[in-house]
Amino acid sequence: MANGTVSGPASGGAKSTGGLALVENAEAIARLYRRLVLLVGVQLLFSFLRGPLVTAVPGVAVPMAVIMLLVLLGTAVALAFTAYALTEHMGTGTPLLWAIAMFLPCINVISLLVLSSKAQAWCKQHGVKVGLLGPTKESIEELRRRLLTSPFE
Repeated sequence: MANGTVSGPASGGAKSTGGLALVENAEAIARLYRRLVLLVGVQLLFSFLRGPLVTAVPGVAVPMAVIMLLVLLGTAVALAFTAYALTEHMGTGTPLLWAIAMFLPCINVISLLVLSSKAQAWCKQHGVKVGLLGPTKESIEELRRRLLTSPFE
């Protein structure tokens, strides 16, 4: 710390200058949190539409079911990578366990709620406002201005 660098949960474990590290970390968390929210929406949408889309045209039920399965699997993989990266940036628990939890039915929904709550708490702690799709770009820019113009840097 004597050399002006920080390391740990607030900086994602990477060494960098204090204010800049927090801003970069906040931008990464905002991007990952927004991606998490959107992927959950996609997963829920395709989960609800799976039945009607597969049974809509009886002749293509099997190919449609395979396509839906691939979309849901792709969404689960994207959720796992996003959860891993988000928990790594926030310094929350073991990222690998969060990623594995995204593949377990029912547990993934609970994990997503907990992860979302932790991301919101992190944002609130650092003065980042959270909108419907995660942190707002305006609040990230405000954090950047506030930290990079700080006289204590």
